[in-house]
Amino acid sequence: MLYCQNPQVPMSMSRCCACDKLETCKRFKSWYAIHHEEYASFVIKQVEKYPKKYQIRSRIMSQKRVTPRQVIIIDPKTSECEVMPHSELSKLSVTQIKALAGKKIIELEAKDYQYVISIKTKQWDREIKPNRSNINNDKHKNLKELIKPVKGYEGIYLISNYGYVISVAGQWIGHNGTRQTKKRSIILKPTINENGYKTNTLFMNGKHKIYRTALLVWNHFGSRKYNAAIYQIDHIDNNPPNNRIDNLQLLTPRENVTKAWLRKQSKSSRYTGVSCHHGKWRAHIFYDSRLVSLGTFIKEEDAAAEYKRALKELIETGSVTVNSPLMKRKKSKCRGVNWLKERRKWQAQIMVNYKRKTLGYFDKEEDACNVYNRAKIESRNRSL
Repeated sequence: MLYCQNPQVPMSMSRCCACDKLETCKRFKSWYAIHHEEYASFVIKQVEKYPKKYQIRSRIMSQKRVTPRQVIIIDPKTSECEVMPHSELSKLSVTQIKALAGKKIIELEAKDYQYVISIKTKQWDREIKPNRSNINNDKHKNLKELIKPVKGYEGIYLISNYGYVISVAGQWIGHNGTRQTKKRSIILKPTINENGYKTNTLFMNGKHKIYRTALLVWNHFGSRKYNAAIYQIDHIDNNPPNNRIDNLQLLTPRENVTKAWLRKQSKSSRYTGVSCHHGKWRAHIFYDSRLVSLGTFIKEEDAAAEYKRALKELIETGSVTVNSPLMKRKKSKCRGVNWLKERRKWQAQIMVNYKRKTLGYFDKEEDACNVYNRAKIESRNRSL
């Protein structure tokens, strides 16, 4: 319960009525003895207000010892039972009770139960969202399950085309180097990584390695060989946890990005070589073993046109030039001088004792270069 450890805070009926430890809470029991009518009316109102969500559940509170209210007398020959109040039994003498106990069985009810109502959530009345893994059930019904040993882990793990990994019963060396025995085979519980994909950790010879479940399924049941440099494993129904083999396919990075753009779940552009960057569109091309930025544009079509121009120039001349006005920056020919866009001035800096020192800000580039050169000469003279 929420406030069990702090007796200064008043009880909260909305919390207590749905608590799993209601029947064993001593504080609620003492509070319920005084406010049972108020509590019962509150629970009934909640159920009447949300009939589709809640229902009343009767629960038995902890047993309490009380004075016996009634006595059950059983005849062992005829199996007949007689119930009499405890007050009448107490009026009998000791000899009469012994004579009665010699012929019949006397049971005293020395315990009493106290019932309390609470709220139970109707699991079947909740709004159930459609599970994307159950889409195309007719297609999944036609898929016959196949199980193969995991390559490199034969005799330890099995992989199913339904998308799960089985740990085989037997002996193996665990991650701490000790020999462990498993009496029966079990299905491994996968882990969901930060991108929403299932992963499984496989152990062998005291070492472990993490594999993506989709990669394991495709390598054992895929129609084509997987090459990470060319292809990416894509989920057809866009549900990463669904790793059935009929839900996986190989796509190139460009095809995968196009599919994401069609779903409107990616900030990538529908054009090749264009991506979204801080609300604008950036064009880039791979040239001379590095990614060259062609510029940032306001319109997506302008970035795509710039990429096509650069690609045509690269094919014809073997080089690429940047023509974007947003990418052109003022660069100084003098060392130690750079243009500050925020102040719209030239800044002169010099390194002194492995620390960068600012010499000043100037309107003209020539003034900044002259100040830097004088400071450089002075620092050389001091070192001599």
